Amino acid sequence: MSARLPARLCREVATADAAGRTRAELGLRVGLTPAEVDEPIAALCAGGELVELAGVLLDPIVVVRLEATVLAEVAARGSLPRAEVAGRLPAALAPGVAAAIVDGLLARGAVSLVGQDLAPALDAPGGGAIVARRRARAAVRGLGARATAAGGAGRHRRRRASVAVRAALDRSPPPAPR
Repeated sequence: MSARLPARLCREVATADAAGRTRAELGLRVGLTPAEVDEPIAALCAGGELVELAGVLLDPIVVVRLEATVLAEVAARGSLPRAEVAGRLPAALAPGVAAAIVDGLLARGAVSLVGQDLAPALDAPGGGAIVARRRARAAVRGLGARATAAGGAGRHRRRRASVAVRAALDRSPPPAPR
């Protein structure tokens, strides 16, 4: 095994950009079997020079760029359905990598999960308020549905509760009664 093999492996992964390379592809590109490249790849992953997500080896810079893209989308929109994440990332991305990126962000607390939507983390600037507002509004919608099912003026109760919750969350004065 050559002393230049680790540098070559890193270069091959870096040229693949977001598509990444599997261990088998790397072995073929450097003329070795997958078993022969396992040890250098493990050392490179342990040293932080490569990242393996969903069986695909990626350059750490690419992983940071993908995470930044997801965080920017979540921050810009206030929330992002988990199913739409793959559509916001490069098309060349290997299957399963988008889910691994989201799982990593969730595990680190960089984003939070509200239902099936990614939302800014609770400790991010403005993130907690956004998440609290969405949860409160969802609870108000549920309150109105229960009141309507029980009979009575559910829509009116829901409207009053909704106005009160929104006023409390927005920290603005409530609207004048009609």
